[in-house]
Amino acid sequence: MGELVFKKQGALREQTEVFDAEMIGLSVAGETAKSFILNGNWTHQPTQIIFYADNTAALTRIYKGTPGKAQAQISRIQKPHR
Repeated sequence: MGELVFKKQGALREQTEVFDAEMIGLSVAGETAKSFILNGNWTHQPTQIIFYADNTAALTRIYKGTPGKAQAQISRIQKPHR
């Protein structure tokens, strides 16, 4: 516990808003975590990915799947992780 297992960096468009950046971050984190879990050599493979975030609006939007801003990221998160 407490060990960095992966790190991602990337650029966003100039007009990207904070909400969009957070949604993209959650989407990329989910995809990367899933890949890390599926490709790892585990004694007991993890079965869940738990997100901790301070943006309840983003988490609610992902969980409920409501249409609106960042719909592309919501679809990316829900498809492989539900």
